[in-house]
Order: sequence, then C-alpha cells, then structure tokens
Amino acid sequence: MFLLGFVNLLETAAAITGTGFEASAPASNIATRVFSQSARSVDAVASNTIIDIDHGSAVAARALVLTRTNLSAAATVRLRRGTSNGGSEVSDTGAIAAWRFTPWRYDGGVWDAQIIQAAATTARYTRIEIVDEANPDDYIEIGGAFLCDPWQPTYDPDFGLKSGHKPLSTVALADDGADWPTRRSTPRTDAFNFSVLTLAEGDF
Repeated sequence: MFLLGFVNLLETAAAITGTGFEASAPASNIATRVFSQSARSVDAVASNTIIDIDHGSAVAARALVLTRTNLSAAATVRLRRGTSNGGSEVSDTGAIAAWRFTPWRYDGGVWDAQIIQAAATTARYTRIEIVDEANPDDYIEIGGAFLCDPWQPTYDPDFGLKSGHKPLSTVALADDGADWPTRRSTPRTDAFNFSVLTLAEGDF
C-alpha cells in the first residue's frame, strides 16, 4: 500500500493545545516543519501527554504520523475524532502500539509512529493520546506531526523508491577571489516513479 499525504491539516488548525507541555516547547510545535522545534511534555505522566486540535471546521483525515519522537518500545498512541473537544463521537482507534518492532534511532530520535485508518473520517476536533509513562527520558518529545487524508493510487510506484538529501548551501566567488559561503538547510527528499496511473489519477 502506497499513500501520499498532503495537505498537513495541523498547519491550518485553529488551535493546538496540550496543558502538560513545556512553555518553551508547546504542543503547537508539532505543526512546524523544523523538527528541532519540538513539542516536549513536562513529564511522562499520561495526563500530560495529550494533544488537542481544533481545526475550526470539520475536516477529513485518515492518517496520523508522529516523527522524530523519543517514544519507547512500550508506547501507545490513540487517535480520537469528535464533534467536541476531546470527543470520540466520530472515530476512536483505541490505544495502538507505537512500534511493531524495536524503534530505529537516527539523528537523535526515532521516526514515524503511524496510525492509518481504513477510511477517512470528518470531524472538527482531533485528540492525540500518548501513553509512555515508563519512558526513560521522563518526558515525551515530538519533532513534528502530520495529519491528512492521503492519496492512495490504484497501483503502487515502480520498484526503486529513493530517499536522500538535497543540499541547498552555496559558495559564491567574490571579485577578489574570496569564497562567500551561504549555509542553508538540507531537506530530505524522496523520489519515485509511476509507470501506470488510471485516467482519473493522471488528471489529479
């Protein structure tokens, strides 16, 4: 199964709150695109690792991805969607193990705890509940999150999907021959190709 997720509904949310998060690393930081600007709870107590999202109006969502986290192998994640803040009238995944395998730690964090529902649900309010009270760091940290109704093509892309980085830094040569470097971010990239699309998908 191949899913391409866009647009991130967290970036357009009216409010993202979590009372158990540090003032310098609030829950709203999950919507930033810079993973170093993380959201961090004050401790690992379950009541302090809840994030509420008010989208302002009802939006369709199917997939949740938490990225660059410190969630342990015992962590669970629950996604609830409702017509009121914290409600689950629309959908409730129940507590789901964040990892089906030993988490892979890279670049100071572990990556991509995911919840993908069978179908999209439409609701104004979303709640993310994380339970990881035995976390050795004694807090929960999330570098970024993505909530969306992803596009799923009929046929998967060709074999050979490639992940990498695209360096954007440059070095210019001044008139006197001196180098003038400009340091920029190095975003991650993914490249893939579709040999087959339906007519409707090709016009998407």
